[in-house]
Amino acid sequence: MKDFSNFFKKHWYWFVAGLVILAILIYIYKSGKKAGTKPHGIKVPDDVIGSELTDEEKQQLKALAENIHDDMDGLNWSGHNDTLYEQVANLSDTKLVALSNLFNHYYEVESGETFRQWLNSESFPDLTLSGLVQGIIDRLNAKGVA
Repeated sequence: MKDFSNFFKKHWYWFVAGLVILAILIYIYKSGKKAGTKPHGIKVPDDVIGSELTDEEKQQLKALAENIHDDMDGLNWSGHNDTLYEQVANLSDTKLVALSNLFNHYYEVESGETFRQWLNSESFPDLTLSGLVQGIIDRLNAKGVA
């Protein structure tokens, strides 16, 4: 054990350098994975969003899906953006199902979880927001959305 202590004292900088390199590689991997799953102006088929929505509504739902994903993705140290979840809660059933389908189209590949599952597994310590999200989940369940 004494040999290891001496070795570590003499070569501690290699250990630190290895940790820094590992952290950089993990950051690059996560950034690339995240960038690869974001919608980049890709035309989503109408059967995913719904043909009864206008182009403007579809664009708003795409932006909302991306913002919701960004809010829930990774560790959330600063809390959630309540306004996003209020917007989702105020959507009509048609738009809510379209948002869920759109979210799944872009992001289910990333984690293997659907929009409803992302919401269900996310931690919302604020009781008001938690109740709001539970209402969204209940509406999705009532519509038979996975």
